[in-house]
Amino acid sequence: METFNIQRFGNVFLRLLMVRKKEYVKLFLGIILGVALTYSFAYNPFNLEAISYDYHEQTMFAATFFIFYGIIILFTVSGGNIISDLKTKQKRINELTLPATNLERFTARVLGVTIVPLVLTIVAFFVGDLLQMLINMLLHQGTYYSATKFMHEFLSYLIDDKILSFFYIDHNAYFAIIVMGIINMNAIYMLGGMLFRKTPWLQTSLVLMGIGIAFSALFLSYAFFVIENTEYTLYIPEWMQTTWWSIFINAIQIVLWYFLSYRIYCRLQAINTRWLNI
Repeated sequence: METFNIQRFGNVFLRLLMVRKKEYVKLFLGIILGVALTYSFAYNPFNLEAISYDYHEQTMFAATFFIFYGIIILFTVSGGNIISDLKTKQKRINELTLPATNLERFTARVLGVTIVPLVLTIVAFFVGDLLQMLINMLLHQGTYYSATKFMHEFLSYLIDDKILSFFYIDHNAYFAIIVMGIINMNAIYMLGGMLFRKTPWLQTSLVLMGIGIAFSALFLSYAFFVIENTEYTLYIPEWMQTTWWSIFINAIQIVLWYFLSYRIYCRLQAINTRWLNI
């Protein structure tokens, strides 16, 4: 079994940060501008009157909705960039000859498409919030509202709302299940990034759509057959709707996607002319 040396891992991780610094800078600046412009336009920059909370509350929540789900989608598909910097033969040779084990190199890359973008996104959101407050103070007679406040209220509403009320899910576990679901999707796109060489996020999305359509068609066909030809009733058992079952299924899937991604990473070759990495 490969040993994990924290010093070697640290060196590989720092090198990866330097290799991808342009991508991270673009992500950081893009989120700052996205947050600042979205909230600035939510206050109608062409109307220079003072901001009224009651008047702009709905547009601010709409802007928060847009920013939140935009960030979620961005974080999800970022998993597909796990080996996006290894497009040429020389870069793959450099990667394979690094003085580190496959586990150390793979772990560095996992953090590079999960923790690093997440930290950059959080910091960029706060910076973008400060920028939009400054812009609105200049445009609206010194009045402004914090996007952070609206995001906090939006998340509280998302967690408090009965969005999962049709399941037997503990109210306190809503947030944990949502987070695990996001991590699960990120891990799926990470596996797609290991499988597909070109535009992995797009190819992974198409594959997921195809699987979803095929599964839905099979399930609906089976349900129609059962309802029309038998006296059975289709239902989901209560134990499959519980909090722990949802957490367990997500955890198993996350581990499986990470394991498959790691096994494919261990089979990377310097010369690869196939459209798949396996």
